[in-house]
Amino acid sequence: MSVGYHRAMGPEQACICTGLGAVSPGGWGVAALRAAGGGARAEPPVPPGDRHVPAAPTEVSAALPDARRMAGVSRFAFAAGLEAFLASGRRSPPGGKSADVSLLLTTTHGAAHQTVEFAETLLREGPSRVSPMLFSTSVLNAPASHLTQGLGLTGSCTTVVAGEEGWERLLRLVPVLLAEPGVTAVLAVAAAELEPVVEEVYRRSGRTGPFGEGAAAALFERAVPDSSATLLPAPVFSGDRVSEDMLRRVRERFGEAFAVTEAWGWILEGGPHAPEHGVH
Repeated sequence: MSVGYHRAMGPEQACICTGLGAVSPGGWGVAALRAAGGGARAEPPVPPGDRHVPAAPTEVSAALPDARRMAGVSRFAFAAGLEAFLASGRRSPPGGKSADVSLLLTTTHGAAHQTVEFAETLLREGPSRVSPMLFSTSVLNAPASHLTQGLGLTGSCTTVVAGEEGWERLLRLVPVLLAEPGVTAVLAVAAAELEPVVEEVYRRSGRTGPFGEGAAAALFERAVPDSSATLLPAPVFSGDRVSEDMLRRVRERFGEAFAVTEAWGWILEGGPHAPEHGVH
């Protein structure tokens, strides 16, 4: 399904967005994101405090590999990435490999909870008491590693550590990666999780929140523009940011989740016609 393309780097590198995925305080899936954050209709009052992702539905939990061992940010990234993957019509069964798909993931703090726990254990009990698994989960590229394993992606894997601009940076990299030989698709993911210590640091620096958590994903594929292609509206590839009005609304509904906030806004404002998978 052709829903948009970009010709800035030449016709042979045209891009289409074929699938979207999301996890938000509004629920699991793009449909839940749109229901909770889209439209001008009257919406229920937003409760005070930070915005947490609700418990995953049974069918989502069943699809998550080693869900109990994964950090929240990794669970969110995997669920959003899987939804985008399935929405595109691709299949990645257990044990399957997709060498032609590259992964781009942006996060600001990675697995913040595991990072704090690792540091506290190290300081309190010493290096001999720190779990090696906890250390490996605390590194910033752990969510991308979990996602590649879960989806069977064996192409290039890049983690971009950034703040609010992380999603825009991923979109700028998509056509670059699609120009590489052998790459037919790029999965772009933004993910964040709540951690009280991190939020307290921001509040002391003057950012009052509320803060949020979750993920957003979009799968882009190569395509030659044709009469069936429908251009997605800005800011899909134009380099422009999501409108301030949309960002304000997303922050009010879902909290400040850094790069994920802009990615949610991009889905709500810029990618309304991309397909979604209804499993969530």
